[in-house]
Amino acid sequence: MVYIGYHALWLGLALSAYGAAASVMGGMKNDRRWEISGRRALFAVAGLTVLASAILAQALLTDDFQVAYVATHSERSLPALYKLAAFWGGQAGSLLFWQLVLVAYGVAALYFLFPTARRGSLVGTQHSVPLEAYFVAVILLNTGFFFFLMLFGSGANPFALLDFVPRDGNGLNPLLQNVWMIVHPLGLYLGYVGLTVPFSYAMAVLATGHVGSEWTKLIRRWTLVPWAFLTLGIVLGMRWSYTELGWGGYWGWDPVENASLIPWLTATAFLHSIMIEERWNMLKVWDMLLVFLTYIFTLLGTFITRSGAVESVHVFAVSNIGLIFGVYIILVSGVSLYIFLKRLPALRSRNSLDSMLSRESIFLYQNLVFLALAGATLLGTIFPTISSLFTGQKISVGAPFFEKVDGPLFGLVLLLMGLAPLMRWRRSDPRKLARALGVPTASAVVTALLAFFLGAKDAYALVGFGLTGFVAVVVLQEFQRGIAARRRHRRENVLVGLYHLFHRGQQRYGGYLVHLGVAMMAVGILASTAYEKDAQANLSKGQSVRVAGYTITYQGLHAREGRNYRSAYALLEVKRGGMHVGQITPARRIYSKAPDQPTSEVGLLSGFTRDFYVVLAGWDNNGARAYFEIYVRPLISWIWIGAIVMLLGAVIAVWPHPEPACAVARQRESLARGVVQ
Repeated sequence: MVYIGYHALWLGLALSAYGAAASVMGGMKNDRRWEISGRRALFAVAGLTVLASAILAQALLTDDFQVAYVATHSERSLPALYKLAAFWGGQAGSLLFWQLVLVAYGVAALYFLFPTARRGSLVGTQHSVPLEAYFVAVILLNTGFFFFLMLFGSGANPFALLDFVPRDGNGLNPLLQNVWMIVHPLGLYLGYVGLTVPFSYAMAVLATGHVGSEWTKLIRRWTLVPWAFLTLGIVLGMRWSYTELGWGGYWGWDPVENASLIPWLTATAFLHSIMIEERWNMLKVWDMLLVFLTYIFTLLGTFITRSGAVESVHVFAVSNIGLIFGVYIILVSGVSLYIFLKRLPALRSRNSLDSMLSRESIFLYQNLVFLALAGATLLGTIFPTISSLFTGQKISVGAPFFEKVDGPLFGLVLLLMGLAPLMRWRRSDPRKLARALGVPTASAVVTALLAFFLGAKDAYALVGFGLTGFVAVVVLQEFQRGIAARRRHRRENVLVGLYHLFHRGQQRYGGYLVHLGVAMMAVGILASTAYEKDAQANLSKGQSVRVAGYTITYQGLHAREGRNYRSAYALLEVKRGGMHVGQITPARRIYSKAPDQPTSEVGLLSGFTRDFYVVLAGWDNNGARAYFEIYVRPLISWIWIGAIVMLLGAVIAVWPHPEPACAVARQRESLARGVVQ
């Protein structure tokens, strides 16, 4: 079976090359036969990728240690769920998983964006051939690149065989044996790879020369879905860092963390910008650039992870894959820029901003801030590499740089997020705007004063709290106005009115819910930093320590055996005012395959208002005395709750609506008719 998987990669590479060439031929000649041939090549590539993935998954689950990848990343005693997670836990497997997600997106997008692809015949309008053909060509060029990586990159072949069959494997990296690291990479891959779809569609639009605004209406959902997955992946990575690394935080501005944030920022800017293009036929050049930048940044993030150009706990082993990725990024950037410049005259907008005091202007300002954030984060991430090239020394840029630069920029995003709903399209009346700002501004002042009296002294934190109050009140006012209007005209109760708001205005009110989630996350980030309490304690059995008004008592050290590890955990009781609050069990694990890499299993007692977070740092005399690091993080759970609210808003915004289906069909038809010049 392993040989079948290996040859599936070669056949997939050949079919990707053929299908891309056939699709380009179909687009250039407007010939449906060539287009169908290219489309069928995509389906065949998808089938081969699924076959290869199933073979690798079977090898992992059945402990086929003759396969080098299995021997390196798995072991017999590894739980089955982690064996499956090993699929994307290493270099070669993650490339195959990327390919699997890519073909899934490609086939799904082909099916839904191009209805004639469902019939698979020569029947249908000839006018849609070029657009569909060029879209398939870009997808297949991507699949061909990843097949090439797996076949020619060092250490990238998931089906490489060993000369002997070891009795057992080396096991999965201990840091990856965590439930959050099972789902965190899934979210990132579904986000990263999914952003190939809007890029491929934009390239097809440019190749055909039909650069109207219809394409943004069709591609919005195919940007919002991967954006939501990327959001999920980033937040799950924060949760993994919080619960596994044992440092009391959730975001360390690590290069690989930053690499996931950068395309998220540009994709967010694009989602805001296309609303202006859809409504007023403006910012076409801007939108195209944002699509290209987002895709390039996903490739750059993968380059950072695999090249060894930066130091991070997340990076894969150094290999020639980084060089191949670098060349590919340069080629893609060059070709995209050439096609973009060729179509630049047709992208010129006929309309312009009527006023700097309008909703369009706020969106444009916000986009500029998002780009500034992406640029600053990128600069800080690659600065050690740049300094090494020019000075021979790596000058590290740590968290203080990002906090001083990115922090105020994120605050500006919050301000603009609150201002946008108060603005009118095209032009706002200054007097009406001043009246609308009254209640939100008062709530910002009250929120900042409340934070001050509760103990927050940092000026930046107080401004941040004020901005979260401003955004929250603006969003809640929008919901209140919508529900009140429905109650006046339709006599609906609050819950029914809220349902119909979401049902009738999915994009608008789903977006407001996303903004509310962002404000909640900001509260969690600010409060967990402004009000944090940290302590270290050396406790004998039965001894207590007081932290932030709570009494924590050490009750002893215990042992536990897992399938592939030994664990020592401390039992701590938490009380407040003599009342039992809960128990915390921080632990240290030693894995049989990595005895020199003990891991911290954080003891966590979570609540709506605060988290108790305890790390077992060590012990003496078989646990008679133990050493603890104790963190109290107020409102940190709001980060996770806010993320859930954000994702709920994204789901509402992207959920299929039966009524606009005919409108979407008309948009597709309009776009198809305009393809032929």
